Amino acid sequence: MKTITTLVQVRPRDHNHYRQLPIFGCLLDEFVHWAFGRGYTIPTVYLQLDAVRHASAWFWRRGRRSIAELTADDLAAAHHCFATRRRDPRYSWGLHGFIIFLKTQGGLKPGRPQRLTRSEREVAGFLEYLRKDRGAADSTREAYQRHVLHFLKFIGFDRRKMAIKTLTLATVHQYLRSFSGQYKRTTMQHLVGSLR
Repeated sequence: MKTITTLVQVRPRDHNHYRQLPIFGCLLDEFVHWAFGRGYTIPTVYLQLDAVRHASAWFWRRGRRSIAELTADDLAAAHHCFATRRRDPRYSWGLHGFIIFLKTQGGLKPGRPQRLTRSEREVAGFLEYLRKDRGAADSTREAYQRHVLHFLKFIGFDRRKMAIKTLTLATVHQYLRSFSGQYKRTTMQHLVGSLR
């Protein structure tokens, strides 16, 4: 079986369109290679590319014309916008992987240092446990991070000190039902595994 590692293999019909995207197009070949090296699956990389396409248009409408103009805070703002103002939160999840790529490649100016929220501190400890005690791959930890942060936001973890102690199975079911019909069965299994 042939290993897929290039933009042409992931998007055979419209790879040139992606390469010509404003701001990020010139980085996508390298990103695809990086993403598969990190263990991302083909559907995940496909989603990430789609998220980058939307982010490119989002920044272009705001007058940004090159990666040199952007900081980590700018990408965080786009990520937040996609997570809260769009009907499909998968764009924010897809953009998350691209942001990590930019940071690891040194292609993104750092933003202003910000204090971690209660949720972010809790998840950071969980991710460290996954890395040290479970030997989880980077891509697995990143998926868990997205899922758990989204769930903690859903239950109001940062606003309510008793959010975990008062958590019920009905609330968990309500959260999972909110995704029914949006995701494939395997994606739902990953989501349930992250919460478990």
